[in-house]
Amino acid sequence: MGLTSWAAAIRNFTDCLPPGITHWVLVCDRGYQRAIAPLLSDALPISESIVLGIDTPQRVHSIALRHREDAEVGLLEFLCFDGEDRSPYQDAMMPFAEWPSERVRLCFDVTDANFRDLFSEAPRLVKNRGERLRRRLNNEQRLMLTAGKTRATLRCRAEEWEVHSGLEKDDYILPSGEIECVPESVDGKVDVNGWIVGTILFGIKYGRIAPSQLTLRFRDGEVVGVAGNNRSLCNELDTAFTLLPGLRRVAELGIGQSKAVSRAAHKEQVGCLWHERHHGLHLGLGASLHEEVGRATQHHLDIVLATGSLTGAAGRTILSW
Repeated sequence: MGLTSWAAAIRNFTDCLPPGITHWVLVCDRGYQRAIAPLLSDALPISESIVLGIDTPQRVHSIALRHREDAEVGLLEFLCFDGEDRSPYQDAMMPFAEWPSERVRLCFDVTDANFRDLFSEAPRLVKNRGERLRRRLNNEQRLMLTAGKTRATLRCRAEEWEVHSGLEKDDYILPSGEIECVPESVDGKVDVNGWIVGTILFGIKYGRIAPSQLTLRFRDGEVVGVAGNNRSLCNELDTAFTLLPGLRRVAELGIGQSKAVSRAAHKEQVGCLWHERHHGLHLGLGASLHEEVGRATQHHLDIVLATGSLTGAAGRTILSW
């Protein structure tokens, strides 16, 4: 498949935006969205533009406060997790966190270089794919995951799968495209042929993880063992589990539905937050999908598998990627 045109990608992107917004605040990150910003300004009514690294924190804070109560103003925020220090903006951006999710769309690690790949699929196609898979999974309470030479058993409650395609009102992180549930248990071993992304920057440091570099052992929904021939990665992950015991818990079983993300992933050297939408399975560790009182940790890591297969009752293949 050739590279999607800018016009088509912008159209797929804007199809994910909620109705009822008459004006947008556009936040871009340094020089990462130089092509995207003017194209969005042509396609959407942008009332305020912010460039992190150029605009002052005082201006950012003022804009966030000015439009906080206006139900017709939305936020489009592009932010890249590249290891650079953006702490001067931390307090200034806090009022944006108070905006309701139906007025917000966040794009993490989306840049000029990958935008056309990431939005090369119409969200309606992604939604239809996710709905079909959800119908198949609703009758499966026990799934078998095969990843390389390793296998794990996943137990899920029926009828609890949720679809995220970018078209749902509260689906505020783009690109979207996955179905997910909170599993009852995970048991077995998983060879992590893929990426680790999340609130701790393993994706930037280690990028694509090759077979046999990292194997996780699960018992009753928790990570109980770390092994592999990438000793630095294994030691660092084991340290994270020791310091943050709540990170051991599997809080999410997700199945990415975006083939657009899969295409972008093959061109990317580092692990990005959007990798969890990669067509195939990922296990979310740590912080729960849904807000809860007294959560064990604020951190969340997604173990994204680039290849594997998922089977249900009587060995029937549900998904292979």
